[in-house]
Amino acid sequence: MTLDELPAALAAADRVKDAAIRDSLPERFAALPANPTVDDVVEMNRAAHR
Repeated sequence: MTLDELPAALAAADRVKDAAIRDSLPERFAALPANPTVDDVVEMNRAAHR
């Protein structure tokens, strides 16, 4: 994304959904194994945004 594209992207953002995703992350991180791999963290993040 370029700096010129940023205002339109921010205007299109779903702030309620984004806040819900943000608020779910601590619980999602807690559900990961004790020593998560990079792949575990990436998949957790992708799942949060589906």
